[in-house]
Amino acid sequence: MIENHPKDLIVAFLVMGHSFVWKVSPVRFHGIIQSGRLLVTEVGNKLLEIVSYLKDRLGL
Repeated sequence: MIENHPKDLIVAFLVMGHSFVWKVSPVRFHGIIQSGRLLVTEVGNKLLEIVSYLKDRLGL
């Protein structure tokens, strides 16, 4: 059985998001929208890290 590694899923998500941004957004907004997408991804990763830390510390 083939197991999916979380890092592989993240890379697939980033590549898919990058392709989507370039196809859908207007050319003049590519940089801004790409930066926003990466920023939102980073904020989500940090929130996940905080929740995971609190879960381990509080035993939830």
